[in-house]
Amino acid sequence: MNEQSNFRNITPAVYKEQEVIDFRGNPLIEALPPILSPEEAYENLSYYPPYEEHEINLPTHIRYHAIPRINKFFQPIMQHLDLEQRLSRLLRHGYVS
Repeated sequence: MNEQSNFRNITPAVYKEQEVIDFRGNPLIEALPPILSPEEAYENLSYYPPYEEHEINLPTHIRYHAIPRINKFFQPIMQHLDLEQRLSRLLRHGYVS
């Protein structure tokens, strides 16, 4: 594999001005996605698999094959949101040093 093909998937960093004083001027932090509010984290972590109303009328042996898709459903709880905030803070404050 040549070196040039290794660089095809590199996305240029987009630096964002930081609201937290400790993070300003730190290019590692400024290139991170924004700090999420609990509502944004909830929305980003949630996953509702696609569903079509007509599926309820399909024969049982056909609906049986939809079970793996439905099992991918994810609705975060408070512990997930707390973990997201802790990881975000840990990452950013690790870059402050």
